[in-house]
Amino acid sequence: MFVSQLPRLDPPFAPPARARFFRFGPFTVDVSGRSLLVGDGVVAVPERLFRLLVMMLDADGGIVRREELVTVWPANSEPSSANLTQHMFLLRRILDRAGGSGPYVLTIPGIGYRITRQVERKNALQMKEACERCHARLSPVGEAFICSYECTYCVTCAALLAYECPNCGGELRERPRRRPS
Repeated sequence: MFVSQLPRLDPPFAPPARARFFRFGPFTVDVSGRSLLVGDGVVAVPERLFRLLVMMLDADGGIVRREELVTVWPANSEPSSANLTQHMFLLRRILDRAGGSGPYVLTIPGIGYRITRQVERKNALQMKEACERCHARLSPVGEAFICSYECTYCVTCAALLAYECPNCGGELRERPRRRPS
């Protein structure tokens, strides 16, 4: 086969320019790291499903039309409506198994899909080095709790606060763990 006859490869997934992280329900999506996090675990999501999820999160709770969603398939393919429906079924199943209390994806019949939870966008997650209550030093790879405004607490203080941030009233969740440098 000559080089000119090789099939065209689609460009790698380019994350949205406006947000690097999304939070919804119990999940944090690290777009550039291509990770779906829940608690301190990483949930495996196939590439196409991850792209569909990011498209819906990027829509700020709005409906993403079926015509837009099929753009995650290679340019030389024409996915059927059933193919998109099957992929959404698989995405729902992954989210429901990992986070419970679904549904997270709503079908708008004949139009498209949307995320059912409030979506928060972040350009970065600031991983603070000390607990905001007791000022104990936090290990970058250790357990800590964080609210949606990045207020950070050690395990002991989070439990004493009943997992509710005294600054904003938000829920304290396990922060994604950093990889050791």
